Amino acid sequence: MSFLFRPIPDQVRFDKAILRLALVGGRPIFHIMRISGTQAIDKALGLLTEIIADQGKSSIADIGRQLEIPAATTYRLVSALVRKNLLIAVGKGRHVAGYGLVQLGYSATLNPALQAIGQPIINRLARQSELVAHLGIFEHDMVTYLLRAGQISSSVFTEAGKQLEAYCSAIGKVLLASLLPEELSAYLQCGPFISFTPRTITDPADIADALQSVKKQGFARDVQEVADGLFCLAVGIQDTDGKVIAAISVSSNQPYDDEVHIINMLRQSAEEIYQAVFVKKCGLE
Repeated sequence: MSFLFRPIPDQVRFDKAILRLALVGGRPIFHIMRISGTQAIDKALGLLTEIIADQGKSSIADIGRQLEIPAATTYRLVSALVRKNLLIAVGKGRHVAGYGLVQLGYSATLNPALQAIGQPIINRLARQSELVAHLGIFEHDMVTYLLRAGQISSSVFTEAGKQLEAYCSAIGKVLLASLLPEELSAYLQCGPFISFTPRTITDPADIADALQSVKKQGFARDVQEVADGLFCLAVGIQDTDGKVIAAISVSSNQPYDDEVHIINMLRQSAEEIYQAVFVKKCGLE
């Protein structure tokens, strides 16, 4: 009996390879469950490592040249990584870590993807609402602002890369309301909670009640709790499991004329970011 063996293209070899991620001594290690096509897989993993480290600053063409990988091979392998959700295309040939890496348990962060994909969306939200727009995450019991766009007055003092208390800010309330009960309980035990204005909620029981309302209604308000004359609305950005992984907000120096309209704008922007980060396979841009 004879067998016919056909050469397997690099792309097919990579697509059919099963990648498992194991943490050995705290270090991520890829285990390749197929020995054929190892050269293609080595190149793909080399590209993946460099692209993640680059955080979307360089094009894949530039990274491929640095690794001395032919352009056609670079594009073919990166295309496979995008299809597997290990990378996300963020425009101009640039890519960042995709949600697939997080699902594998890789020590990657979605922050570069949220920043690259979210920036034009936050810019548009600020422009259309004529307000200040933010995107933030929950980090070390604080809100870390990844993005900010727009300008209304000096009363909105936030900046990208800066942190703010979570219990009194609209973004923070959305993020706190999404915590597991034991996580929220641990947070509320870490007081005292400082009053920034006469309207700041500082009692842990009252904060918990307010967060229950946020969870029920699906958005949060900050009505002059962080600063006098500052009004904010926020909604969450969920992952594919429904977990809130970030939030976006708009800030004004006066009460909103049409709160429902602003909340709908926020929800549309959050959905657009969700679709781009978790659903769409953008391919090579």
